[in-house]
Amino acid sequence: METANICEAYASELVTLLDSMRLKSGGFRGLQSIKISMLRQFKARDVRNLEVKMIAARDNLMLALISTSYVQQSSALSAIRQLKQQGAVLEANTTSKLESIENLIQGVASIDSDGATTMITHLDNLATEAKQVKRQHKLLKTLRFPTIRQRHSAIMEHHKATFQWIFTSTETGFGEWLESGGGFFWVKGKAGSGKSTLMKFLATHVETEIRLKTWGKGQKVITASHFFWNAGTPMQKSLTGLFQTILYQVVKVCPELIDMVIECRKDPSDLMLVEPWDDDELRIAFQRLSSLESLPLHFCFFIDGLDEYTAGKQRYTGTFEELLAPLRVLASSPSIKLCVSSRPWNSFDKEFGRLEWKLQLEDLTREDIRSYVTEQLGANQKFQELSNNNLQCSEIPETIVQRAQGVFLWVFLVVNSLLRGLYNDDSYTDLQQRLNELPDDLYRYFEHMLYSIENVYWDSTTRIFRTVLVSEQSLPLLSFEFLDREVDDPAYAITMQSQPLSKERYKRIHQRAKTRLNARCRDLLYVTKNTGEAVFLYQVDFVHRTARDFFLDTGVIDKIIQQRPTQDFNPHLSLCKVMLALTKALTNFQSISTFVADLMYYARTIEDMYGQPDLYRDTPISFGSLTEMFGILDELARVNTERSVTPDVHLLDNLEHLSKDYFKKPRLNNVLAPAVQAGLLLYVEDRLRRHPSELQLNTGRPLLDYALRPGNTAPILRSPSETVPIIPILKLLLHLGANPNARVDMYDGKTTWGCFLETCQQHAARKRSPEEVEKIAAALELMIDYGARVGGHFGRLTFMELLDEINLPPHWANRIQEMTENKYEKQSLLSGIDDPAYAITMQPQPLSKERYKRIHQRAKTRLNARCRDLLYVTKNTGEAVFLYQVDFVHRTARDFFLDTGVIDKIIQQRPTQDFNPHLSLCKVMLALTKALTNFQSISTFVADLMYYARTIEDMYGQPDLYRDTPISFGSLTEMFGILDELARVNTERSVTPDVHLLDNLEHLSKDYFKKPRLNNVLAPAVQAGLLLYVEDRLRRHPSELQLNTGRPLLDYALRPGNTAPILRSPSETVPIIPILKLLLHLGANPNARVDMYDGKTTWGCFLETCQQHAARKRSPEEVEKIAAALELMIDYGARVGGHFGRLTFMELLDEINLPPHWANRIQEMTENKYEKQSLLSSITSWLQWK
Repeated sequence: METANICEAYASELVTLLDSMRLKSGGFRGLQSIKISMLRQFKARDVRNLEVKMIAARDNLMLALISTSYVQQSSALSAIRQLKQQGAVLEANTTSKLESIENLIQGVASIDSDGATTMITHLDNLATEAKQVKRQHKLLKTLRFPTIRQRHSAIMEHHKATFQWIFTSTETGFGEWLESGGGFFWVKGKAGSGKSTLMKFLATHVETEIRLKTWGKGQKVITASHFFWNAGTPMQKSLTGLFQTILYQVVKVCPELIDMVIECRKDPSDLMLVEPWDDDELRIAFQRLSSLESLPLHFCFFIDGLDEYTAGKQRYTGTFEELLAPLRVLASSPSIKLCVSSRPWNSFDKEFGRLEWKLQLEDLTREDIRSYVTEQLGANQKFQELSNNNLQCSEIPETIVQRAQGVFLWVFLVVNSLLRGLYNDDSYTDLQQRLNELPDDLYRYFEHMLYSIENVYWDSTTRIFRTVLVSEQSLPLLSFEFLDREVDDPAYAITMQSQPLSKERYKRIHQRAKTRLNARCRDLLYVTKNTGEAVFLYQVDFVHRTARDFFLDTGVIDKIIQQRPTQDFNPHLSLCKVMLALTKALTNFQSISTFVADLMYYARTIEDMYGQPDLYRDTPISFGSLTEMFGILDELARVNTERSVTPDVHLLDNLEHLSKDYFKKPRLNNVLAPAVQAGLLLYVEDRLRRHPSELQLNTGRPLLDYALRPGNTAPILRSPSETVPIIPILKLLLHLGANPNARVDMYDGKTTWGCFLETCQQHAARKRSPEEVEKIAAALELMIDYGARVGGHFGRLTFMELLDEINLPPHWANRIQEMTENKYEKQSLLSGIDDPAYAITMQPQPLSKERYKRIHQRAKTRLNARCRDLLYVTKNTGEAVFLYQVDFVHRTARDFFLDTGVIDKIIQQRPTQDFNPHLSLCKVMLALTKALTNFQSISTFVADLMYYARTIEDMYGQPDLYRDTPISFGSLTEMFGILDELARVNTERSVTPDVHLLDNLEHLSKDYFKKPRLNNVLAPAVQAGLLLYVEDRLRRHPSELQLNTGRPLLDYALRPGNTAPILRSPSETVPIIPILKLLLHLGANPNARVDMYDGKTTWGCFLETCQQHAARKRSPEEVEKIAAALELMIDYGARVGGHFGRLTFMELLDEINLPPHWANRIQEMTENKYEKQSLLSSITSWLQWK
């Protein structure tokens, strides 16, 4: 632009100069001529200078034009290449068109003006095609789902000598049906007969295409296929998956159907097309496809495994009518026919049994089986040698054919077993015995295979099968490497580094995992090789659906566990760990989002199991497992932040490609958004009560919007879930202070409330179940109750007009209308305390004396007004915070409240908000520590906080004892958040890196004045017996188990000192057994050196304390705890050899003076352990020497 302006200025200057040297009309022309002649001589240099400048400017202008043209050409080429890449991923048939456009663009720079007109015409036409290609790609993206090709790839390829007969056999009539038949062709067969392999063969064989052309009579014939899979994701076993798979393949090769398909959407004008399809839209698309007359098209669809349809659920008990009905509609069209396969179940026999076109597969594959067996065994050199030496060997293939009864799966497994025998140099007699021992029935065969696995692998085998059975999809082979790691390191997924694996390392891990899987699972699981990213290259699944059914129907794993007990193991929790580990090992964001989605799914399952124990009695979830899952999600949030492309774009944003806002303004993301979408109520409550500020973090889209319009609440690999509000999470967010009227940046300043109403209006015509309507109405009611604005306009409508369009049932409409009228006059946001999270969010800042004075005066006035003379204020000496104390006016006043229960009666008469005094006291104590500077005073309040926290844990863990004051899970996690905040304040207020305020708790402990330790809140929490908090903290942050360098946590559990607050009487000093068990289970080392005790071990210190206190009179309960601690420590590897001071362990045990039955029991245990430890020590020494 600047260059063009310079050219223009030079041109104007030249025009002015030349104009001045021109003859004017009238006057004395002779004198003018002389004057102009002289001017031309004088101005000649100026003209030449301007000429040079204009030439230079022209060159610059041409250069700029060429540069601009190049940039635009490069941008166009880049866009076309991007479309080509998308087309390759989507398998769209658009490559040739895009290459034509690309070639034309590359030729633009070299054409002359004569060819410009022709080129522009071509470009206009191709630009229109490019736009159509882009629309096609967008549509394909909405139809495609991650596992759309997975089942097709997993089906074993047919043996080269099999199934060729089907095209020419007059018995089956399949070739004739392809060329002239219509409606259905039914392939039926028993389990394992090879139906899926045949269907894959037919759907991809060139002969199928050739014969269908005859049927098409010159019109284009489009084929598409879908393979149901009841062991796969809901999309692989539902109508939604069937419709999307078929439609995807049709649109891929037939772009002329794009407009027709897009018009089936509820909002055809939405060109982004990112909302998931619902079944109504898909049904409409297929209805239009079946009645299509305007285009010369024929369709042949291959649908395998109708019996594996489950409506997206684990198990199906229906009649299959909802599946068969839409297939009938398609088959009724003269331009559509379907080849379907299934087991010969009653529903399918009733539907297809009378058809002319059908075949029974196991009756026709005898020769195929003979060819397969003969070739597989005949190719084995060892078998050839045996056959040459013993003619009876040649009878083995025929025996297999006779016993197979057409079941290809049985043949495949038997041949594999014989090949293993040949690899082990089996003789003919061995092979015959092996064959005779193999049952003909598949279930009995699977049982035989399972019990033939070596005993040493049983624990690993049961873990693998339990994991695969609850997995919602095929697992990458890499998953089983991580499952193995969990045995040695339960916290591996949290502690492992986020670092992509190299190809070489993938290869090594895959080979090892495959070998180990074969040894532990035999042929029951198999590994398939796919295309794509390395982590998906190898997938693991059951060898066949019947193998999975065998485990589910017989409960064989549970029987094995009863016979041979294994370690505690929760497969859902293990899958959470596997998914986290996989996200850390990957770089591809799309792949990562797949595993993140799965993680959310399994986390939701764990929450359901924990919250509904009666429904999951066989698989109970402990509080420890729940908090371990929370730790996994916290770690995911940390990885998310680390891997951010920009501060506002995180890996979890990839989960939203199914949401309307995916391509809009990025938001400040954390793990909460997908957790809300997945319905993780307990985790969301835990996270927000610990970190209340995170409720406001999502600047792009508030958490409240995710709860109201969750989109796909289930993982992306599963069927689209309900889009109605998640009421429990909605209640929680509103209760915690989420604003219904908050502006949503990414929706042009609309409010959360406005967006929800708009969605309700758009989907009003959609057919919804009564449960969905209830949720929408409940959400409207909640939002209004918590202050959603009902005045003004929403678009062109008032709220009442919009409510009419939402079309709620009359009773709900009337109820909300009445509520709205009451709210309209005075909008009020219901909130209990102004800020329930005040203690966590307030800054640690000492109050000035003046501020203390003002606060005290106000508090005293308010107390007098609210409590009259029942409470009174006394003035003391000392630090300002202790200057005024509050207590009952007399003991009888306190007795009055305790004896009469008057407060409970008042609450019944005048209901108040939920309130827990112990939780409030925890908040008060935290707030007081933040407002103080004196460490001694702070430690007093910290000790009280621990006491009230312990009370809350007792109330939560023993609900029957505290029926009048129940503790919710939210209150428990809020208390955890308070303790976490205390740890943070502790770190901030450190005098030195190793001296923290919590050390003041230990002035009653022997080590108070000794070497300082790296402290956190865990030490006093262990002393106070906070089992749930300690477990929660260590499962989230496993590295903290090793942090206390001065004094290990295990030592605090063994010798707790004062477990009750300092203001109360000294408590027992005996071990806290539940916490001791926990710490040892999590990996605490009984023989760790304690720096602050001159290198003594934790075990040695405990024995020394037991010896010192032996003479003290102890209760039977205390003796039991000491003995139990000794037994636990020895069981977890405490050294019983060597000397402790001047005594051996056995001599020291005598001095501890335990009761005889305990002394004998520990002595016997010690002798067994001593032999093992001595042997291990000798082996270790020998290895070190070698």
